[in-house]
Parts: sequence; C-alpha cells; structure tokens
Amino acid sequence: MAVAAIGVVVGFFAGLFGKGGSAIATPLLHAAGVPAIVAVAAPLPATIPSTAVAFSAYRRGHFVDGRVIRWSLAIGVPATVVGALLTRWISGSVLVTVTDVLVAGLGIRFLLRPCQPREGTREPFGYRSRLAAVAAELNDRPRKTLGWTTPAALLATAITPDTHS
Repeated sequence: MAVAAIGVVVGFFAGLFGKGGSAIATPLLHAAGVPAIVAVAAPLPATIPSTAVAFSAYRRGHFVDGRVIRWSLAIGVPATVVGALLTRWISGSVLVTVTDVLVAGLGIRFLLRPCQPREGTREPFGYRSRLAAVAAELNDRPRKTLGWTTPAALLATAITPDTHS
C-alpha cells in the first residue's frame, strides 16, 4: 500500500512540475522498505515515456533549448551506461545515499541561488497572454468548496474595503 501511495505522490509531482518525479521516488521507496537497488531502478521504466511527452509539450511551447539537450545527451547517456555497469560493485544503499545527497544539494542550490534568465532569453510567442487566459479560466470557474462562487469573486470581496463601518 505504501508503494502505491508513493506512486500517486510521485505521479502528482511529476505532473505538477512536468518532470522530476523519479528524483523523489528513489528515496521514498527506499524509506518505505523497498530494497535499495530496486528503489534506484524502479522509476526508470517511466522515465523515457514521460520525458518524451514532456519534450513534446515543451517543443510545442517553444521552450526547448538545443544546447541543454546536446549537453544532457553528451553527458547523460554515457553516465547512465557507466552507472549501470558500476552497480555490479557499488551497493544499492550507496546509490540511494548519493541520490539523496544530489537531490538535497540541488534543492538547496535552487533555494539559495535561483536561476536568472540569461541575457537574450526570450519568452515564447503569446506566453503571457496564454498564462493570463489560463489564470482567468481557473479563477472564473465556480467551485463547490467555495459555495459555488468563483475564486475571483471571493478575492474581490475579501479585498474590497468595508464601507458599512
């Protein structure tokens, strides 16, 4: 049951952020008692199809940076092969620990030094207008949990000064 719950959480975060669910799957699976080497390998079958789907969506939105892809392939593919070969001599526990340290280190780095857009980086065509349209659609949709009012109406009520005082 814990493994199924982890799958739901990882799937949710992968969908929310577009990628990266396996980064949290390995430590969670290991913490739930899954053998270390299985915890490291378990997210891999979902990686290729989810990466392909994410790439397709990013490409349609003009978010693909060819330099990042070239570097990722040039380093990632050989590193994956070497990593797979090293599992003969390195225990799964070491791999889980390395994964934990890498994920924690990257998280701390992103918190302390958020990435600034490079000079010359452009937003995809219509990005802001599409984002505004999605926000309007979500904020103008009545919610049962809000008594069938919209989040926009509730916010407007909350920030409107009370003139009856």
